[in-house]
Amino acid sequence: MNTQSEELYQQLDERRDQILNGSIIKTLVYLGWPVALSNIFQTIYNFADTLWVSQLGTYHVAATTLSFPLIFLFMSIAIGLSSAGTALTSQYFGARQEKERDQVIAQVLSFMILFSVLIAIFGSFFTEDILSLLGGSPQVLSLAAIFIRTLFLGMPALFTWFTFSSVLRAHGDTKMPMILNGATMGINLVLDPLLIFGIGPFPHWGLFGAAITDVIGRVFASVIGLAILLTGKRGFTLHLTYLVPKLRWFKKIASIGVPSSVGLSLTAVGAAVLTSLISRIGANPLAVYGIGSRLTRMSNMVIWGVTAGLSPMIGQNLGAENKERAHKILREATLAVFGLTLLLSFFLYGFRGSLFRLFSSKEAIVTEGKRFLAIFVFSVPFFGVYRAINSVFQGAGHTKHSMILSIIRLWGIRILLTFLLYFIFHLGVAGIWMGIALGNFLGAGVSLLWSRLFTWDERVIDKEPHFPV
Repeated sequence: MNTQSEELYQQLDERRDQILNGSIIKTLVYLGWPVALSNIFQTIYNFADTLWVSQLGTYHVAATTLSFPLIFLFMSIAIGLSSAGTALTSQYFGARQEKERDQVIAQVLSFMILFSVLIAIFGSFFTEDILSLLGGSPQVLSLAAIFIRTLFLGMPALFTWFTFSSVLRAHGDTKMPMILNGATMGINLVLDPLLIFGIGPFPHWGLFGAAITDVIGRVFASVIGLAILLTGKRGFTLHLTYLVPKLRWFKKIASIGVPSSVGLSLTAVGAAVLTSLISRIGANPLAVYGIGSRLTRMSNMVIWGVTAGLSPMIGQNLGAENKERAHKILREATLAVFGLTLLLSFFLYGFRGSLFRLFSSKEAIVTEGKRFLAIFVFSVPFFGVYRAINSVFQGAGHTKHSMILSIIRLWGIRILLTFLLYFIFHLGVAGIWMGIALGNFLGAGVSLLWSRLFTWDERVIDKEPHFPV
């Protein structure tokens, strides 16, 4: 073993020791800040992309808006399925079963690539049929078809990237995905205007240019990620024989990944239903909801950052059969995310009028926005509690729990209460805001109760290997 390999294995052992024995809060911060920064990179690129596409015209913006539910759906499927990689990899790593870990990483990669190829083929052939279900004028549908069909071709790259990212995060390495994602966003920021507007020697591709830029970025990230996975550059080695699909493990991966994908997909559909309801009430409430969502995104960045470290921490500790520490991680992480977001909620509440005036000069929107934040903002810490518990279930591999909680919180509580308060109790727009807030309050309560009543601390890996060695 050369010096570089020894250093890699030493780094892996140090990260594992930190996750299994180190300070819980410090480890959460260590694992979480790169994820939060990566989300900021993505937000900046999305903002710039929207700005450039808006210069093409109303139909082009409408086409991307119409496409968003489909994009979000397939992103949800990719993220959900990759959760199987996080759970299985982290638990094998925590159990110090390195050979089984390497083999299961290869099986997850094979599963994700094959599944994404099927999606790409299906989506490319039936793009128009899928988009027609969403409505829209012929001009918008035509542009949306070009946009979505191009993105479908990049599905294998997208799924490969999520596999790579989930595997490294399962080992406690969140910095490399952040660096690679930052480089990808940098490439996209440069290429996007060049290919949209045809600057210099580049072709004028319009909306197709925006889509192909996204695909180029994904291919760049996935090729580097795949090279890292296959060459053992991060301390694990995937032999080509490990990549041969094995039905037993495809079933195992699907049993963990599919419930997670279903939960995320139904969340995406629920968000679309809620937005549709608000849009029917009027332009002002929709603007208030949009601005308010952007303002509370700061708290969500904290939530996603802190909870990103939870899944590998839970997975590795359950793999090491350290249930007591897994429960302690749940308690401390829940309190940490609640406390941090509560501080941010006080800030948003105190400056709610000034913050809304940054986005709108209409007094009606500012007034309604102040009411929205007054009702909603202190429910955000409770969303953090729900999200922390959900991440624990993901890391444990018990994704059916997280799927059921997602459905209960959004469909059984938030959307149901929103409809009741608006249509039955006639509370107007305030009823919508109350329903959304109550979804967070009650969702946290149900999550806490669920974590006490149902078993989640049994690991999903087997002690005996199922692969020929």
